[in-house]
Amino acid sequence: MLKEPTKRDYFYLTIYYLSPSFFWALMLLVVIQMRIENLLPGRPFQRPMDIIVNAGGLVCIITQVVIGAISDRHRGAYGRRRPYIVAGTLLAIPAIWFFVLAGNFLMLVVAFMLVELLLNIANGPYQALIPDMVPPERHGIASGYMGLWNLVGQFGGLALGALLFSGAFGKNGMIYLFGIFSVLSVVLMVLTVTHVREEPYTGERVQKRRAVLGILKTDLRSHPAFVWVLVSRFLINLGFYVALLYLKKYLQFVLGFPENTATVYALVLGLVLTITGLIGTVPAGRLADRVSKKTIIYGTCALCTVSAFLFCAAAGISWAIAAAAVFGLGLGAFAAVDWALACNVLPEGDAAKFLGIWTISFVFPQMAAALVADLTITAFTGTLGVAGAYRAVFASIVPFMVLGTIAVSRIKERPVKLTA
Repeated sequence: MLKEPTKRDYFYLTIYYLSPSFFWALMLLVVIQMRIENLLPGRPFQRPMDIIVNAGGLVCIITQVVIGAISDRHRGAYGRRRPYIVAGTLLAIPAIWFFVLAGNFLMLVVAFMLVELLLNIANGPYQALIPDMVPPERHGIASGYMGLWNLVGQFGGLALGALLFSGAFGKNGMIYLFGIFSVLSVVLMVLTVTHVREEPYTGERVQKRRAVLGILKTDLRSHPAFVWVLVSRFLINLGFYVALLYLKKYLQFVLGFPENTATVYALVLGLVLTITGLIGTVPAGRLADRVSKKTIIYGTCALCTVSAFLFCAAAGISWAIAAAAVFGLGLGAFAAVDWALACNVLPEGDAAKFLGIWTISFVFPQMAAALVADLTITAFTGTLGVAGAYRAVFASIVPFMVLGTIAVSRIKERPVKLTA
């Protein structure tokens, strides 16, 4: 563990996070929907979206928990985490191209599951580097850097997507986009594994099979603070993903934009919320080392609740931009302290395994958001029409934020040395 990490240490420990942020911002906001619409033209959108998101989510959860547990006991001169970061990154690239070029919906689902499997072979062990190497009293700063790269990745991906999907590059926009991402992910992987100096694992020698089977014996009841982090993060992220996954459809059916224009405006709104998120990410991370992290999350939930009301009342694109700006402030502050709060209550030992379990509260909301939207649209279309039903989808953000705030209040943070 680094006794006093420098800015250089924080940079190389967290820069890789830009890569998955770049990728998933585009995938969740527009790319999955575009691929479904290309392969199933004229068919209902919701059910194929449910299938692909749920299939990929299950693979993600299983991979992160299993590979995380294995990496916790990995022995080798290159450390516990770096071999998996290299292997996962390199193997994921052909899977991503399989997704881009898939010729039918079944191939698309299989490709998406492969992408989730291989990217999370890298991401599961990678996310344990901070609790491995950063002392608890610096988790807020490290989390702020993670949040910063998360939003920079989102910004870069969305800005590039807006440019490439605007029509100037014709039908090849997605090819160019994922070509750039393939290069970016390899460069960031190389920067990480060549500059992060892990110490080889010297703890208890455990067979990999035993480490995996040990997952089934994980006792969460003895770690109530960690459980409440899982619950609160699930609820808050559910509110986030209801908004992010259905922003394009909101622009189409509520504000009345044609499909191509809605795609571009969805990317523009994504850029707006990313820019406002960047404003406070690192300061919020630093503040999290001085005050209760819970206090900052209360503020994020309040901001997202306000944004939900703005989305519901929006009469034009200006209102939607204002709503996205407020939503971005909440999302940015949450990104800054989310990691720090998880690390604060992380059970001792087996960091990657528990962070893999923690990932459930990030992936399940993506899966549940599709179900929430599907049920809401089915329930309200008959009485409110399609536009009213999508406004109701965004109104559903509010109860998730309220329940998330209640769950956060139940978390008992560990005291750490306050820093000046």
